[in-house]
Amino acid sequence: MNKNMSNKLVGVAVFVGLSLTLLAFTSSSLWHAEAQDLHEGHDHGSVEAEPVAACSDGCDSHAVVDDHEDHGDDEAITEDDPHAGHAHAAQSFGATTLDHLMEASCEHEMPTVLCEACRYEVGVAHMDPNLSGALMSTAEVGLQSVNDHALKVNGQVQLDLTRVADLTVAGAGRVEQLHKILGDTVEVSEPLATVQSAELGRAQGDYLTAKAQLALATLTYAREKQLYKDSVTSEVDLQQAQQILQAAQAAAAADQKQLALYGVTDENETAFGELAVRSPIHGTVIEQSCVQGQWVDPKDPLYRVANLSHVWVFCDVYESDLSVLIDRYATGKPVVATITSKAFAEITFTGTLDMVGSQLDEHTRTVKCRVVVSNAQGKLKPGMFVQVDLGLGHHTSIMTVPESAVLSDEGQAFVFVPLGDNLWMRRDVDLGAVRLGQVEVLHGLSQGETIVTRGAFMFKSEILKEKMGAGCAH
Repeated sequence: MNKNMSNKLVGVAVFVGLSLTLLAFTSSSLWHAEAQDLHEGHDHGSVEAEPVAACSDGCDSHAVVDDHEDHGDDEAITEDDPHAGHAHAAQSFGATTLDHLMEASCEHEMPTVLCEACRYEVGVAHMDPNLSGALMSTAEVGLQSVNDHALKVNGQVQLDLTRVADLTVAGAGRVEQLHKILGDTVEVSEPLATVQSAELGRAQGDYLTAKAQLALATLTYAREKQLYKDSVTSEVDLQQAQQILQAAQAAAAADQKQLALYGVTDENETAFGELAVRSPIHGTVIEQSCVQGQWVDPKDPLYRVANLSHVWVFCDVYESDLSVLIDRYATGKPVVATITSKAFAEITFTGTLDMVGSQLDEHTRTVKCRVVVSNAQGKLKPGMFVQVDLGLGHHTSIMTVPESAVLSDEGQAFVFVPLGDNLWMRRDVDLGAVRLGQVEVLHGLSQGETIVTRGAFMFKSEILKEKMGAGCAH
């Protein structure tokens, strides 16, 4: 065999040796990894595993026995390690009472509901009474009337023009004093401003002259009538005195009506030349266009007063929705509307449709409809955009809770209800649709029950502390 052939055989032998060595090392590593998995799988006394057989080839079986020396079966595990076997699987938190919960004890040999470390396992949290008043609020579960068929449209709040008064001055003059300013509340006939008016002064002077002439004419006629009765004067003199009296009466009446145009009456007499700007309605000053010392004319607007206890909401109904709306409106049955706004997301306002427009906007293909809305607290402001639900079906009652009261854990919705002794318990609920800031409750609560509506997140943090690493280490 020549030298080259010898070199080739040596190279092949070296390659085969290295390959076998690498294969042996890899197989040994995999075998030890599997043995280690089997060893670690005997956690907390698993009764189905066979540690001796699995670890017969090199695994330290004594380590397993030493770790669980007293855990021969499930009963031993429970006695020696009360935390073993706590799987904490998903639980269902339904209706219960404090007395029922007091019957269950935890590993600390006390009622679970009273144990600071374990009460979260039954979905119970504790609230310091010194904090509850400031950080928490509650409400009773109630019923809400909803319409099973509602037409949703957009709308805009506007003034109810039957409750608006634009105030001007009856005669030219100078603003002497302001009694009301923007934002003030005004009663009927209450003066908002006083204007010094020469025109009013002349009218008052004319009326005083007419009253004096009327008094003289009345005395003259009475005297002539007595003289005629005594046959001292003629019938012509009596008739002439009567004509003068009638003319004086007419002049006085005309001057009196002239004063009434300025807002001055016998029951509401003012100082000479002082013209009062009065409101004919109860309401709020929403516009003011005058200041003290300003010269004003009858054509100048001074104030706008509006009663905001009712407002109009104009909404745009598309042409395609007109048929069902008009059919319902034509029956004479009230079309009840529910109004919400972004400014007051948790508040609903109720109104009634009282007009369907007679013209179609050719650009938007919509018809203006008007809803009269009660606004006793004045929350709805003219110009505000709102959402309008026009009820076209039948009204039904559903159980609802505020959205702020509902929490969630792994897809399960729940609320908190009181147990007593400053304890609050999680109650799982099934929810329906969200309507105007309220969530429909299908199952889990009863009407009249008390729930936490604000601050519930503090309770959630308490009962879910296991997931955050707190509580007992199971």
